[in-house]
Amino acid sequence: MDESVKVLIVDDSNIVCERLVKMLANLKGVSVIGLTGSAAGASHLIAKHQPDVITLDLRLADGSGMEVLREVKISRPATSVIVLTNHAGPVFKEMCERHNADFFFDKAIEFERVGEVLLTLTGRGAARQSFLEC
Repeated sequence: MDESVKVLIVDDSNIVCERLVKMLANLKGVSVIGLTGSAAGASHLIAKHQPDVITLDLRLADGSGMEVLREVKISRPATSVIVLTNHAGPVFKEMCERHNADFFFDKAIEFERVGEVLLTLTGRGAARQSFLEC
């Protein structure tokens, strides 16, 4: 029996969360284990559920997604982090790369890439690309 890839969604936009949940519900082998719009909520849910993958916005209700990224990559380095943000400029991309984000996507034009990455992580998609190839 295959285990699902456990995904935590961290985004303060209800619309984005709903859209991600709907997209991920259609992916075999992917299970959304939680949703939060705050850095504090993210820390709590990461400790409680130990997700395999986190989709992460850089702007959160009570802080920065960059803080969450740093915390995750120190405490759970094997957890894949997909940054999905409206702040997709080169400065933010470089900061995320420096803090070991696995992927960095612009919400406006690369939203569907999240599904592609998750299919790859479940073994049902094309080979995984590195951060710089995205």
